Amino acid sequence: MKVAIIGAGFSGLASGLELVKNGVGVEIFESQDKVGGLAVGFKEENWDWTAEKFYHHIFTNDKSVIQLSEELGIKPVWYKPITAVYSSGKSSRSASRRSGDLVSTFKFDSAIDLLRFPGLGIIDKLRMGLVLAIFKLLPNGEFLEKWTAEKGLKFLMGENGYKIIWEPLLTGKFSGFSDKVNLAWFWARIKKRTPSLGTFPGGFQALADRISQKIIERGGKIHLNVKVDISSLENKFDAVLSTTPQFAIRYLDAHVLFFELNQPFLSPDIYWLNILDRDFPFLVVCEHTNFAGIENFGGKHLLYVGNYLPKNHRLFGLTPEQILREFLPWLSKINPNFGRKNIDKYSVFHGQNAQPVMTVNYSRQIPPIKVKDKLYAINQAMIYPWDRGINYAVELGERAAREILGNG
Repeated sequence: MKVAIIGAGFSGLASGLELVKNGVGVEIFESQDKVGGLAVGFKEENWDWTAEKFYHHIFTNDKSVIQLSEELGIKPVWYKPITAVYSSGKSSRSASRRSGDLVSTFKFDSAIDLLRFPGLGIIDKLRMGLVLAIFKLLPNGEFLEKWTAEKGLKFLMGENGYKIIWEPLLTGKFSGFSDKVNLAWFWARIKKRTPSLGTFPGGFQALADRISQKIIERGGKIHLNVKVDISSLENKFDAVLSTTPQFAIRYLDAHVLFFELNQPFLSPDIYWLNILDRDFPFLVVCEHTNFAGIENFGGKHLLYVGNYLPKNHRLFGLTPEQILREFLPWLSKINPNFGRKNIDKYSVFHGQNAQPVMTVNYSRQIPPIKVKDKLYAINQAMIYPWDRGINYAVELGERAAREILGNG
């Protein structure tokens, strides 16, 4: 049996590995110059590890990717970084260990942090905490897809809690489609999160490269910098698996301004900073080296400034220098000591179809893996109700391989 796979992201690689382990001849066709998909990494000369173009981490309950990595001899490394929020016009002594440098930054990683957050009254805090605890304990929240997150969270947490915390986060995440996202997606985000976050020694690229190596060792082939269409492969292979977007839903693209800095931007314990002020032109600030460690990156501090945007958004038409000039005043609102003097290098990355918009009753839109005779299709929009991520890409890829084997 011979199978062609279009796309060498983690779903395509996981499918390919599972198939070659079962004696199937596999050829993977990837349009980029590296495997890894949206988790693709890059490396400067003075770094020991690669960094992802688009920030990635795993959770301790990501069983599929953890099992796969350990089978390949790569054990995840775990950290307990802090998530915080930026909300201007408020003050708190718990904002940061460097409270003199970071303004309006509040840790938001626990029930205690919620109680300390100055932007909500005690009733709103208790109400929000109760709902989040119920969502965390709820074993399956897919039934919540009949409501939008906006309607459901307003009802459950109240107008004030929604307006101050969740509306700006949903608007930042889904742009003009925030009122379309269903409540099951929100439940899955709360359910999935764990206190510890993980990565892999060498970065996610190291894991992708190891999977590729194993596929090739077992007789598979991986073709890079090659664009193919399904019709050209169907007559040459017994089955074709496409891992690119195939069915009609709305996607947002990822936009990242990436920095290599000579000084830290956030407090040393804060990894992830969500922006609650929607005047800001970005959604999140993520200091990668507060998670993966500056010792792995030549002593430099790596910072992501991230967005999910419609494909026609004006930022995609700007040069890196224009984006830097636009973002710098806003970054200095978070850290007044930050400026060009702190920047050694910067880059802009654009990831297409990075975030599917999961609307009401989304499960009814998901097609079967087998499209027709010989043709199979999977992509991250089928990872539902979970948000896109490496673990579910691996899980979906392995499931597709088993379905192909069952029909072979």
